[in-house]
Amino acid sequence: TVESNWQGGNKSFHNSVRLFKNKPNIHYEGRVHNEVVGIQTGKYMPIRIIHYGYNLDEEKKRKKFKRTVDLLFKDSIEDPENPRAFHYLGISYLGMNKYKDAIRASEKAIKLCRQHNNLSDLYAGSYYVASTAYMMTGNSETAGYWATEALKYYPMHLDALFILSKICFEKKDIQKFWKYVNDYLDVFEQLEKSPERFGTFIFQTTGFKWLAYLFRACEWIDEGLVRKGKKELKKSLGCCPDRAHYHHLIAGYYRQKKDWKKSLQEFNKALQEGPDRFEIIWDFVQFQKERNFPDDAEKWLKKLKMLNPGEKNILFELGNVKLEKNQFEESIRYYERVIKVDKNHVGARLNMSLALRKLERFEESIHHSLEVIKKRPSTPEGLSNLAYSYYALENYTLSAEYFIEIIRCSKDQLDAHVYLAH
Repeated sequence: TVESNWQGGNKSFHNSVRLFKNKPNIHYEGRVHNEVVGIQTGKYMPIRIIHYGYNLDEEKKRKKFKRTVDLLFKDSIEDPENPRAFHYLGISYLGMNKYKDAIRASEKAIKLCRQHNNLSDLYAGSYYVASTAYMMTGNSETAGYWATEALKYYPMHLDALFILSKICFEKKDIQKFWKYVNDYLDVFEQLEKSPERFGTFIFQTTGFKWLAYLFRACEWIDEGLVRKGKKELKKSLGCCPDRAHYHHLIAGYYRQKKDWKKSLQEFNKALQEGPDRFEIIWDFVQFQKERNFPDDAEKWLKKLKMLNPGEKNILFELGNVKLEKNQFEESIRYYERVIKVDKNHVGARLNMSLALRKLERFEESIHHSLEVIKKRPSTPEGLSNLAYSYYALENYTLSAEYFIEIIRCSKDQLDAHVYLAH
């Protein structure tokens, strides 16, 4: 059994031939992701190898990715009907968050497998790659399709069961959720007890058992079975490798339910466990904004700014907080820094034009609003800024044109009707 441990607690798991007699007909094949060929019979041995080969820094990861992809492209050209190269290309792309490329390669591998009736355990992974990549691009429908297809060919496909559990949990498809999440945990239990039963099947979601427990806990709490849910939460925390992530997810769950007190408690625990974790602080900022606590939001945004000085999204949010507090000059300074990094940032230009209008700097407001309208002609906020700024400058002809355009886009804009009447 080979188990890969990645930083952050992710795991994959598979059985692999590692001990064999040194005979001419038994050898490794493949330029990359070499495989042993020539084995007639094998025996399972209870040996576990922990593999840390994927724990690389960003530079080494990029180099390894380029080398791997180049070699796999050569394989795909030499043997275009073999799904192997496309399968591993999909895995490589997914590992670098290149989701569209991962989808293309894994779907090609699946197509070739079906054409040649190849049901090798190896290619079950292509269904996982396609499904995960679609999920990461926000297309849960197609993600669910590929996970369901995987189960037709591989009924014990642990990863497909996990993905379907997650999709059904998020969609509140309760009946299907309970089926998939319980099947996932059943297969997981069989895998832990008898890994030899699963051949060389590669599992990518063996590190997510805690998430399955967490999903079940939330669902029980939603159904009013709070005591049962809390017991399941303890099980989830007991096998979770990342306590900060655990508390972050629970905070998000209570935030969605608008249970601000419990959400705040969980956010505090998450920040205690991971005080410098960008994603936790970022969501905590949104939480504070939802509760209308701009000062607290600003405090945490400034901490994020110290950790990521040039990050445009942080600067943009700081500008928004200053705008909300009517500190227009300061908000403009933040928006200017965003535009310096990204001149096409529509949100920064829009909000800066509003701040400029509030300061009665109408010509500058018009300039930035026109830049927005060039890119997005029907943006209501951009049209509104132009209409009110031209009105303030007593250019009633242009002001009327923009008010008419606002009404054309949305007839229920009462202020636009009133100003147009003037």
